[in-house]
Amino acid sequence: MKMKETYLQVDDLSGNGGDAPGAGAMQDDVPAPRIKASEVVALARDMGVSKKKLIRALGFDRGEILHKAYSDGYLDSTQSELVIHFLGIIAKVNELYFDGTPDALSLVARREMARFLDWRPFTLGCRRASGYFSSLEGQALVKQEIVADFFGVCP
Repeated sequence: MKMKETYLQVDDLSGNGGDAPGAGAMQDDVPAPRIKASEVVALARDMGVSKKKLIRALGFDRGEILHKAYSDGYLDSTQSELVIHFLGIIAKVNELYFDGTPDALSLVARREMARFLDWRPFTLGCRRASGYFSSLEGQALVKQEIVADFFGVCP
């Protein structure tokens, strides 16, 4: 069982609720959802890219993921979080480019996301975007660049 950690309430962020009742309230850590490794394999299939390419882009060990996928295993919490954020980027692609809903299950958005794996935006140093998907910060940068590209915003 994880330790309970304090969390900030909205009024604490502005500096107004330091001694307010509930300002130091305790919250149980909600376990992060765990994703089956076979979902990564299915995602690669839906995107139209090889399993190896997607697994490498997410920064996972290919042997470990394929072993977990074939033995019906789950990703660990860090890997699950990376995949969830990656699905969030796919949902954003669907929202911007296709039907306007944040749906990560959209097959056309998944296919479009495959294009962004090899994308080399200037603002990311002309490096492939797939090199940024192995961390949450990198995924946030790529998502920001996708949105900026959609709206035609140049830095």
